[in-house]
Amino acid sequence: MTVIIAHRGSAGTHPENTLPAFMEAVRSGADGIELDVHLTADQQLVVIHDESVDRTTNGKGLIRELTLEEIKKLDAGSWFDKKYQATKISTLQEVLNLLLQMRFRGFLCIEIKTNKFHYPGIEEKISQVMTSKEWPFTYWYASFNYDSLRIMHEYEPDAQYDLIQKNDLEKLKTTPGAYLGSCRYKLPEDLDDPVYPVLFQKFKELSIGYFFYIGGNDSMDTVSKLSRYAEKINSDIRVIGEPKTIDNDLVMTDHTPGFGSAARYVASTVREIVIDANVYETKSVTIVEIMGRHAGWLTAASALARKSVGDNPLLIYLPETDFDEEAFLEKVKGCFEKNPNVIVCVSEGIHDKTELSSANTITP
Repeated sequence: MTVIIAHRGSAGTHPENTLPAFMEAVRSGADGIELDVHLTADQQLVVIHDESVDRTTNGKGLIRELTLEEIKKLDAGSWFDKKYQATKISTLQEVLNLLLQMRFRGFLCIEIKTNKFHYPGIEEKISQVMTSKEWPFTYWYASFNYDSLRIMHEYEPDAQYDLIQKNDLEKLKTTPGAYLGSCRYKLPEDLDDPVYPVLFQKFKELSIGYFFYIGGNDSMDTVSKLSRYAEKINSDIRVIGEPKTIDNDLVMTDHTPGFGSAARYVASTVREIVIDANVYETKSVTIVEIMGRHAGWLTAASALARKSVGDNPLLIYLPETDFDEEAFLEKVKGCFEKNPNVIVCVSEGIHDKTELSSANTITP
């Protein structure tokens, strides 16, 4: 099942976060709509992505320093196309009214834009609007600022704060893993921080007895903290870490979920580069930088692009070994004797030979 979410409305065809963009999103049948909310100088909720009006209007200034009256005078459409010059920045209420008029029945993601500036009271104002009536669509809150979500939870403890709806869990069986989304929030070291009881209260509300957390080293750190907190409060909830990282660098694992598909992508991409380079007879060197600061598994996977002995990539450099510039140049000269086009795959974490003690490459 594919779920289509109109990010900032139909932002590819209309000015983002405007009524025309939201109208088109509903008209074209989007399953969900995402929008961004800021607070003006006179405490009005407006829908716009940036903290300032500079990029998407003909005006200048921070939202928090402008009144709604001043903002409504701006042209929020001409930057996208002159035919939208009459388009204005909308209030959250105006967008909600539009969705009602168009009988929208999907889901609405309201992103609270407090990651750069925190607008005191914005959470309460949004909650007042959203709890003022029963909406015919599902909605939830998102924010890069955890404190905003924590405050929203105090006002609306039963609201959704993620992309997964309870009645959509069955659909995950046939949905790509990207639907789960990603989290970069790092839990505090102090287990007495108020975030922990909030999380475990949510687990209780959702009847979660086993919490599986997928990811790399930082994610496993999160698992450790949650497990220790559960033990601290004598909770029956079990926290299980599922190691996954495309770097394939988790200890005690042969290979981690995520590495295989990433390695295949690297190999196929490098193969396409090889094919493209072989079109030209003029001598050339193409250097492909591949992820991996401290682990060379992904870069090593580029060797899978070779079809035969002596095929490109002729040189592969990993972060586990040091890099010798003079030796590299000599190897390139030698490679030109085999192929006029030399493909070199290097890890982003390669070191100069002065940092480590020996040089090494993977050669055909």
